Amino acid sequence: MDIAYLIITGMFVGFMSSFFGIGGGSLMMPILFMVYPDVPAQAIIPSSLGVIFLNSLINNYHFYKEDLSPSKKIIINLGVTCAVGAGIGAYALHFIDSLLVKRIFGSLMIIIAAKVIFSKTQSSNTKLVEDQTKMAITGFSGSIISSITGLGGGIVFVPMLVSFMRLPLIYISPFSNVAMSFATLIGVIPHFYYPIALEQTSELYTQAFIGHVNLMFIISLFSGAILTTKLGAKLNTKVDFKIKKVLLAGMLFLFAVKTLV
Repeated sequence: MDIAYLIITGMFVGFMSSFFGIGGGSLMMPILFMVYPDVPAQAIIPSSLGVIFLNSLINNYHFYKEDLSPSKKIIINLGVTCAVGAGIGAYALHFIDSLLVKRIFGSLMIIIAAKVIFSKTQSSNTKLVEDQTKMAITGFSGSIISSITGLGGGIVFVPMLVSFMRLPLIYISPFSNVAMSFATLIGVIPHFYYPIALEQTSELYTQAFIGHVNLMFIISLFSGAILTTKLGAKLNTKVDFKIKKVLLAGMLFLFAVKTLV
């Protein structure tokens, strides 16, 4: 049943993330917290990051084919800064109490929900300006948040690329996915070397850990996600932006309250 639950969760996350245009971490994390309350946050987070990493690789390939990928200088910039930030965040996570991590996550979700409901669409396209300094700040700070909270997707990097970097709308997702790839990969790797302490049960998922990384979680969630991403993307253009904004904010708020409670 564990695998079935995870695949269904992945299908939900795949649809919602492509429909709303956000990373799956904001949806996977609260669901995994609820379904597996006995698993510490330090083990849930790398599962979320691992799925986001696999999704971002696929997205990066599509953006490369469409000639929307960042320049080599930006890719190197993000690679270095995201690696440093993600490494610091992953290391710091193991000194933070699991309950505190959930409280940080829930509080951040409420802030994001408020930001979503009051956000406005970008009204005009401007010329692409690749500011190396601002990109370094974005990569470093965004990857720290990603590693500590498991929010490795667009919910972290997109607001920074829009408000701080002021990138043209068409480049937001390509740049965000490159940042996600580095941040989530480096964020996951240290978790392989931390031993997990769980009660010995007959549940299948307890046998699938390598350190804090649960391969069954990652593979099952990703398998479900790739089944529904196309459907979400197709419906994305058919629903009014204001309706989507209210639905997303409401869903994030409910997940936040459930996680905090």
